[in-house]
Amino acid sequence: MDIVLFLLYVLGLLVSSAILTCSEAAILSVSYTKAKEILNTQKSKKKKRNAEKLIFIKDNIKEYITTLVILTNIVNIVGSIYVGVLASDLFGEFYIGIVSGVLTFLIIVFAEIIPKVYGERNSEVISLFIAGPLMILTKILKPFVYMLNKIAGIFIKGKDDSNYVSEGEIREMAALGEKEGSINSYESEVIQNVFRMNDIEVY
Repeated sequence: MDIVLFLLYVLGLLVSSAILTCSEAAILSVSYTKAKEILNTQKSKKKKRNAEKLIFIKDNIKEYITTLVILTNIVNIVGSIYVGVLASDLFGEFYIGIVSGVLTFLIIVFAEIIPKVYGERNSEVISLFIAGPLMILTKILKPFVYMLNKIAGIFIKGKDDSNYVSEGEIREMAALGEKEGSINSYESEVIQNVFRMNDIEVY
């Protein structure tokens, strides 16, 4: 029974870490403009509320990413230490190194790489789903989030303009949209010409 509980604990550690990693990747991957598009196109009131929460998170991204980082590190570090203690009790100190190596491999593959790729590929759905719970968790951890952001602010200077879109980005999006078929060539050309008008001198 002890081994079964040990395996269930390891599974819980991996699942918890994977959820947090996946959420972080999704929140960072979904763009601010995409969140705005979701808000303006959704008919469901629930999805609109989630989109509003997501936009608020994107406006205050540092705060919410700090929450996810705190939780991820608590799960990975504290969880791994406790797994080591359990492994020592179950198998003896000789096997702690082996268990730690296996656990590290499992965390890298199943709690880091796979969740990050999955979160990036399904960023819209996951970020909308996680927006509400993330805001609640951030309120609970507010003192720690505030303190860590103040410390980080000492080393990170400058204005955060990650939610602003430049002319070059709009042009590239139009070209990419035409290439992928989301807009036709005429629409792409109209967008490109709007920006060219500013560079044309009229006599």
